[in-house]
Amino acid sequence: MIISIEAIERHIPSRTVALLVVILTGSFFFAQSVLSARSMILWNTHLGQQLSTLKKVLENENKGKYSQDIVIMTRHPWEVYYSTRYKAIQIPNEDLDTIFKVAQKYRANYLLLPAPRKALEGLYRGTQSDERFEIIAAIPDSDMQLFRIKLY
Repeated sequence: MIISIEAIERHIPSRTVALLVVILTGSFFFAQSVLSARSMILWNTHLGQQLSTLKKVLENENKGKYSQDIVIMTRHPWEVYYSTRYKAIQIPNEDLDTIFKVAQKYRANYLLLPAPRKALEGLYRGTQSDERFEIIAAIPDSDMQLFRIKLY
């Protein structure tokens, strides 16, 4: 920023024009920041609404069970935990057997898709089945699908 102002002062002799250049440049960067923040806020709001629907689906699925027994394997563990207060772990970017072993290790009993994992594309698209992963719900108003992981 200091180098920019010095360059403007050196190459633009008029203080008024230099001030206008600084104001216009600053306004451009401010507008870009606002647009970027706005799109992130809208995306997070939309994801939060989808995850609150996920929470309702899980509550209906688990009537009478302790919520601390629910562990969701997902691409967005922080967002899932924040929105649902259920434990959440990251889906590893590995083959299906390794994903299942991680689910067993951390006692993850649900898998939330989509996730950019090549091994899970077939499950998500419905072109592949695996008895360890059973689809139980498509989350309304989203592209999310919830699978039960059969750990035993």
